[in-house]
Amino acid sequence: MPGPGRTPLARGRDHRRQTGPGGAGRDGPLWSDHQIQDSLGPARTLRIEGVFYNGASDAWFSLYDTLDYVQWNKPANPDFDSSRLYSVPSMGHCEGGGLERFDLLTALVDWVEKGAAPGGVVATDWTHRAGARPLCPWPQYGRYKGTGDPTDVANFECRSD
Repeated sequence: MPGPGRTPLARGRDHRRQTGPGGAGRDGPLWSDHQIQDSLGPARTLRIEGVFYNGASDAWFSLYDTLDYVQWNKPANPDFDSSRLYSVPSMGHCEGGGLERFDLLTALVDWVEKGAAPGGVVATDWTHRAGARPLCPWPQYGRYKGTGDPTDVANFECRSD
């Protein structure tokens, strides 16, 4: 049972435990990451949308781990499309290479406030030398249409063939 001021996760686990000496939780044993990663099932009843992104070259957190988590939660929300995952080509852990300038916050706000689920989001590198490409919601990817300037985002489309 969570103490005062604590919020339980979907299965009643308290995710705000304090760590004490030797790594043990102040209120008992500390759970592993796997144990505190819980279902997003309440998102269905609360109508919560979520946007995840992961650098495709992230050496710390694999894109496939994030994809597994998103897919693991889909059965908890069968009637409500509540999440999007974006893979960022060549990006490491939150930065470092690739198309790392993009605005997913505006896409999320539009989804929540206007009901417009996010699609492709324009991404560039910091120097703008590589041009622009779309980041597409999984399992789609940005594909060059075959004509026009390959540094212009207008010449790409989100596809999942």
